[in-house]
Amino acid sequence: MSRHNLPGKRIATWTLSLSMTIAAPAVALAQDQIPTPTPTLPLVETYGYTPNPNRVVLEPATNRRFPATDAADIIQDVPGVNVGRMGGHAQEPYIRGLSQGRINIIDDNAFIHGGCPNRMDPPTAYLTLDSLDALTVEKGYATVSNGPGGAGGTVRATRKTSVFDAEKPYQADVSTGYDSNGRRKDVSADVAGGGAWGYVRADANYKVADNYEDGSGQSVRSGFSSHGGRIETGLRPTQNDLVRFSFQSEKMEDALYAGAAMDSPLSETYVLRGSLNHKFTGDGLFDALDLSVYGGQVDHVMDNYSLRDRTGMVMKVESDSDTYGGKLSFDGRRGATGYKIGGDIQYNQRDAVRYMGNRDSVDNNRLIQAYSWPDIGISQVGLFAEADHDVSADQKVRFGLRYDRVDVSADKADRVAAMPSQSANQLYQTYYGVRAEDRDENNIGGLVRYEKSFGSRYTAFAGLSRSVRTADATERGIAQNNNTASNRWVGRPDIKPEKHHQVDVGGNAEFDKASFSGSVFYNRVEDFILRDQARGQDGVLLSDNATVYRNVDATLAGFEVSGSYRLNRNWTFDAATAFTYGENEEDNRPLAQIPPLTFTASVEYSEPDWMAGARLRSAFRQPRADVETNFNSGQDAAKTGGYAVVDLYADVFALEQLTFKFGVTNVFDTTYANHLSRASAFDPEVVQVNEPGRSFFIRAHATF
Repeated sequence: MSRHNLPGKRIATWTLSLSMTIAAPAVALAQDQIPTPTPTLPLVETYGYTPNPNRVVLEPATNRRFPATDAADIIQDVPGVNVGRMGGHAQEPYIRGLSQGRINIIDDNAFIHGGCPNRMDPPTAYLTLDSLDALTVEKGYATVSNGPGGAGGTVRATRKTSVFDAEKPYQADVSTGYDSNGRRKDVSADVAGGGAWGYVRADANYKVADNYEDGSGQSVRSGFSSHGGRIETGLRPTQNDLVRFSFQSEKMEDALYAGAAMDSPLSETYVLRGSLNHKFTGDGLFDALDLSVYGGQVDHVMDNYSLRDRTGMVMKVESDSDTYGGKLSFDGRRGATGYKIGGDIQYNQRDAVRYMGNRDSVDNNRLIQAYSWPDIGISQVGLFAEADHDVSADQKVRFGLRYDRVDVSADKADRVAAMPSQSANQLYQTYYGVRAEDRDENNIGGLVRYEKSFGSRYTAFAGLSRSVRTADATERGIAQNNNTASNRWVGRPDIKPEKHHQVDVGGNAEFDKASFSGSVFYNRVEDFILRDQARGQDGVLLSDNATVYRNVDATLAGFEVSGSYRLNRNWTFDAATAFTYGENEEDNRPLAQIPPLTFTASVEYSEPDWMAGARLRSAFRQPRADVETNFNSGQDAAKTGGYAVVDLYADVFALEQLTFKFGVTNVFDTTYANHLSRASAFDPEVVQVNEPGRSFFIRAHATF
C-alpha cells in the first residue's frame, strides 16, 4: 500500500533528528562528568498523589493469572473498567461508560491511534503485555498532564529503567502459554544487559489462535496471529541524565471478526521513541526535566472476501493512521508545594480508501467506492500547569490548568468517488449543510482535588474538573457512502468538542485484616458527541437512518467499591462492584453502550510455594439500552440479560526462577455476552458476539 503522506523513512528522519536534539545536552554534560559506577534510578517515576481507588497499577508481565490477548483483557479486572468484543483480538476498553477517544491510551509516552475506522485495532491492541513492567489505570480526570481529552481516564503502559552492576550485567524473562478453547498459543522473550554506561533491552512476542467456541459449542469467528518486538537503548552520560531510544514493530494477520462485516488480513504498526530525563542540581526553580518525542505509523487492511467465502461484488479498505508528538515538562518543589509545567503536541493524520468490484478485479481495477477518511489531519498543541500543595501533614490539594489549540483539515474531501459519484464534501453538505473546511478550536480545562488522611487508617478525597475533548477523525469526517441510505456513515465537520464537568468523591480504609475503597462520580457533559441515526434531528437534514453524528447534553454517574478480607494467614477474600448510569438528556433516552452493574469476587488459599483460588465474574441485566423502536442510535444490540461465570486458577512458585500458572475459565461452560459487545454479523439466532466457553489454560514464566 502506498503512503499518501509522511512515508516510512520520514518517521525515522523526524524522530531521530528530534532524539539527537534531546540527547545533545546530556552528551555535552558527559564531557565534564564521569558516570558513577552504579547509578540508581527508580523503577517507575511518579508525580503527585498517593494511590487512591481511582488509580490502579498492574504488572502484567509477571502478575497476571488468566490468559490475555492484549491490554484490554488485563484492565477489565479493575472495577469500573469494561470491554466490548468484536472478535478474538483487540477488545474495546470502557472506563466509567466512556471509550475510544474519551480515554487516553499512552504507551511509553506515545499516543498511537488505530488504523481501522471500525475499531478493529484500538490502541490497547498494540500494547504487548510481556514487555510491560507496569500498566496504570487512572479512572476519571485526575491530572492535566496526560495530554488532551482523557475525560474517562488514562491507561498508561510503562517500561522500567534497567539498572545493572558488575555482578549481574544482564536479565532475561521468557514466557509461554496455552489456552485450550481456540488453541491459543503464545511465547515471548525479554532480555536486557548493560552497566554504568546504560543498557540495551530487546523483546519479541508471538501469538496465534483459532476460532473459539462459546458455551453452546458454537464456533465464534475469532482466530488471528500476531508477532512483533521492540529494541531499546538507554544511555547515562552522567548520573543525572538518562537518554532513551527505541523502535517497536507489531503485526497482526488474518484476524477474524464475528461482529463486523469484514475481517482484517493485515494490520501493522511501527513506532520510534526518544526521551531525555535530566535531574537539575542546586537550588534552581526546577528539579527535573522530562522530554519525549515519538512517531508512529499504523497500516490497516480489511475486506469481506480474502478470509471469507464470498462471490460477486466485494469490498476492501486500505487505511493508515500516522501519529507524531512529544512532551516537555519541568518538575519542581518549593517548601510545601510541588509543581509541574509543560506542553505537549500531538498530530494525527488518517486516510482510508474503500474499493469495490468483482473478487477477481477489486485489486486490479482499484475502483474507489468511498474516501472513508478523506485525509483528515488533527493537530493538538497543549500547555499545562499543575501544583500539589501540602496544606498540613494530613491534607493535600491539587490545582491544574490546561489549554489546547486544535487545528483540523481534510485534504481529500473534494475528491469524487464512484458508486454513487460523490465526494465527502457532497455527503457532508447533504446531511448537515456544511463542508470540511479548515477549522480550529481553543479548549480550556482544569481541576482541583483535595485529599485528607484521618490517622493511619483512613483517607478521603474529592475532585472537581472540566476537560475538553475534540472530535476524532471518524466523528468529524468519516464518509462511507452507499446506494442504500441506511448503510451510509457520515461524520460531521462542524461537530463541537465535548465539555466534561466531573465531580468524584471517594476514600480508603485500612485495617489489620481488611481493606476497603470506593468512589462515586458524576459527569455532566455539554455537547456530548453522539453517534446516531438520521431522523431529521436538529442540524440533521435527512431522515433516512444513515449513521450520523450530533451534539447532545448527557449525564453519566456511578460508583466503584472494592474490599479485601484476610481470614487467616492462608485464606483471603476479595470482592468488587461497579455501576454506571448514562442518559441522553437531549432526547430523554439512555446513552448507548453503558455497562450494567457488575460484581466480582474471589477466594484464595496461599502457601509459601503455591496458591489456588476461585473467581466469580457476574453482571446484572442491562434494561437501560438504547433500543427503542424507530428512535435509537443503533449502537446497542439489545437489552442484555445477566450472567455469572466461575473460574479456577493456581500458581506454583516453589522454584526460584520458574513459575507456573494454570486453571480453567468458565468452569460451567456458560453461554453469555457482554452488553458492550458488537452485534453478531453471522448467526441470526445470536444477538451479540458471545464470550468463550470453558477453557483450560497453562502458563510458564522464567526469569534469569
